[in-house]
Amino acid sequence: MKKTTFLSILISILPLTTFALSPLYETFESFPTSVPAIGTGWNVISSNNTNLKWEYIGAQVNVVANPNKTGINTSDKVLQLSRPATVIATDAIAQGYHYKGTFTTTYALPTIANSCIIEMKILKTIAGMVGVRVVPDATNTNIYTIVTKTIPGSPDWQTVQFDFTSIASTITATPRLNFEMEKTGTVVAQQDALVVYVDDIKIVGLTTEINQVNEVGNLDSYIDSANSLLKFKNLPIGQYNVSIKNLSGIECENLNIHSTDDKIDVSALSTGVYIVSCKSTSTKMLIGKVIKR
Repeated sequence: MKKTTFLSILISILPLTTFALSPLYETFESFPTSVPAIGTGWNVISSNNTNLKWEYIGAQVNVVANPNKTGINTSDKVLQLSRPATVIATDAIAQGYHYKGTFTTTYALPTIANSCIIEMKILKTIAGMVGVRVVPDATNTNIYTIVTKTIPGSPDWQTVQFDFTSIASTITATPRLNFEMEKTGTVVAQQDALVVYVDDIKIVGLTTEINQVNEVGNLDSYIDSANSLLKFKNLPIGQYNVSIKNLSGIECENLNIHSTDDKIDVSALSTGVYIVSCKSTSTKMLIGKVIKR
């Protein structure tokens, strides 16, 4: 069972009118469960805590209880994709999607050590080919790259990686990610009902703290008018050690603060996403995400 032992501080070092996407590291633990329904309407799954969401491409999308909490995936919640048996589509209607799945435009796809490898756990009892499609710029869906993997049918979870390093330099700050649940054969032949489960979708190399940040709520914080000091609200009284790391896990800052002087000078940080952790001997660790431009 996944258990989050951290509170979250979600801090954006941005003007109030500007927003940045959360790096891809999704476990679906922060999403509400929904009632599975094959072919009875198409929905959008949104996180309880943030604006993260997964939308349908002709497949029912639900967050459900993990159907097999053994082996490599003992988490509580997973993403379920259901394709009804009655759907028959032509290539023109399918637009090359072959055919059903889900997409999201609410995550960033950062490059880690000059690579972009997307990893996920998949439970698919029927053998076949699955695909991930990356659209570098969500405003232009005509430019994309698809990476496919043929996986055996199994009642057990499998870890699958999709390597997009070849287009890493072209991925913008607003990409689109598709997961296509069946790419075997022709589009019109894909008429059988199919259910696929997906979990732990992430960029390989991201620090594990990203996972914890996505799963929990936010602690109040604010940026001063000069946009150079990071301040926290409602810190329990005490001394804190603060560590700031980049997404590769490299520590950029390490300092001690007291709750009465709860601010950090972030003017020297380069543009990017950082993980901030606050530790003390008397409270649980606080952990959050800093996005600086």
